[in-house]
Amino acid sequence: MTRTKHLDYHMAQLCRLRANHMDLNNRRNGWEDLCGDVDNIRGLSELLLHHASEEEIRKYIRNMDTACREQLPDEVWDAFR
Repeated sequence: MTRTKHLDYHMAQLCRLRANHMDLNNRRNGWEDLCGDVDNIRGLSELLLHHASEEEIRKYIRNMDTACREQLPDEVWDAFR
């Protein structure tokens, strides 16, 4: 798949929606995001929104812990696996 600004925009939206959903679930359950998963996925959304280099995005994903990477939308995970 060829990355374009338009595709990155949609992947950024998917990440933002996932992060918002995770944040909402945490609030409902009275949990804090101690691992920073919500912030990490929102950070990835920003990188995609600004069409960061593939190398920069892969490095960002590699620096996430395993549990956070598993929370990424499938379309994003498949694009940068």
